[in-house]
Amino acid sequence: MIIGIEIDEPAYINHPVLGSKCQSFCQWTFAAKPRLPVMMRLIENIQEWLQELSHKKGVPISKLELDFNEVISGTGPSAFTTAVLEQMTAQNKGKKITWDLFHNLAESRLVSGILVLNVEAFAAGQGHSDSGNHDSRGALAKHHYHASGWPVLHPRRNHPMYGEVEKCNWKTECVAEWDKNVAEWDTLSKEEQEKRLAAKPQPPNGGIQLH
Repeated sequence: MIIGIEIDEPAYINHPVLGSKCQSFCQWTFAAKPRLPVMMRLIENIQEWLQELSHKKGVPISKLELDFNEVISGTGPSAFTTAVLEQMTAQNKGKKITWDLFHNLAESRLVSGILVLNVEAFAAGQGHSDSGNHDSRGALAKHHYHASGWPVLHPRRNHPMYGEVEKCNWKTECVAEWDKNVAEWDTLSKEEQEKRLAAKPQPPNGGIQLH
């Protein structure tokens, strides 16, 4: 199996929004021969997660409504990463493999029969995780980021005043400012919050306002 790094921002592991997706292998590009155990492990993990979420929300799986973070964590790159790390550990005689082994990965590394490429290989040009750009010799794939409609159906967590923290694109100062603003917001009375929302500039012509 050949995989690459997508997000390598472990400093955010305890962040309430970013934590679940701050360290992940790339899911949009990888190579695997048929019937690898890791793929069945991923499927079984997803099934178990869906069943647990269905029980937690009190609705059948067919009626679940998922937000962006739930999709990423339950079926996306975060779930993929969990399955890969678990499989690496299983193939390493039970000795636990963690993300520490791949943080700031400069060159490819073979772990438990899985070849891990650095972030530049499959996820160059993201503007974070030291991912470089698509003109580098190490860039092997280019993601055009033209997503289908699924992010609209499964929206990101959007603060009413300060919007999405993901718009910071993992920039430390921006995330810190967002966190500070949100923490201060939570101390306000409902009346003060409504007052600030009423005074919030609106995007022109009904467009989307960037924060």
